[in-house]
Amino acid sequence: MALKKLRRSHKNKIIAGVCGGLAEFLNVDANIVRLVFIGASLITIGTAILVYFALWVVLADDQTGDLGADKLADLYSKYRTRPNEN
Repeated sequence: MALKKLRRSHKNKIIAGVCGGLAEFLNVDANIVRLVFIGASLITIGTAILVYFALWVVLADDQTGDLGADKLADLYSKYRTRPNEN
């Protein structure tokens, strides 16, 4: 039996695919995971949003294998290479 890997879902995503990936990993409906994240965000005064962002950065995409951190690095390098606008 092959081990399941926790990855961001490419086909079942609304924002970054974190909840879809968790739902596929846990074999539950993605909307349940989304509701849990929303409830946790309200209860923890937004701390769950930081957890979601951290998971987006750490988890790889299930199709491309790209990390969210790779996308952040690309955005940062584009920002840093822009010419100065004076």
